[in-house]
Amino acid sequence: MTFAGACGLRSVLVDQPAAEPELLQKNVGYILHARCRVFFRFAAGVVMQLYEIGQSVAKRRAELDLTQAQLAKLSGLSRFTVNQLETGKVKDLRINKLIPLLSVLGIELTASQRPDQKGLFKASASANVSCKGKLTEARLARALATGKIPPGYESQVSVILDEVPVPVVLKAVEEAARSSGVAPKKIWKNLATWSKDLHLYRRVWE
Repeated sequence: MTFAGACGLRSVLVDQPAAEPELLQKNVGYILHARCRVFFRFAAGVVMQLYEIGQSVAKRRAELDLTQAQLAKLSGLSRFTVNQLETGKVKDLRINKLIPLLSVLGIELTASQRPDQKGLFKASASANVSCKGKLTEARLARALATGKIPPGYESQVSVILDEVPVPVVLKAVEEAARSSGVAPKKIWKNLATWSKDLHLYRRVWE
């Protein structure tokens, strides 16, 4: 998962690319590439599902009446990679391969913030499926803000931090910080403490 993905951004494909200079900046905030731009609020990356990108690539290739082999040659990729992307079978594709492919097709890749994900609701609901007792959104928000896990809810918190998708947890943190007035930095420290105390498998919070 990319950092941008974790931060709750999604990308949007636009059919009319803007003419831009070659790569200007690589790591901080945004990427500019000839005819293809990727803008991220936090860091450069691709967060749109590759399956969705593949569908757009296939549609645009058909509009241009290109074969997969022709598109592969024009973009410097293998026909196998193009086929895997279009059929939704590719699991990972580096940005330095994806951008030239989209550029050839005249597709622009941008990013925008995802719609409200209701992180507290999704996190608590996921935890309640696997554990006894009902962890409410309000109880989870209070725990995140104070760093104090309610007695008997250690299992639910472990499920959230070990199994719930990272973007959902980040959204829950954002919502808890907004409702409580506690700085997100404080909540991140709480998660780091919980990660050690609960001996979690997913150590990304420390």
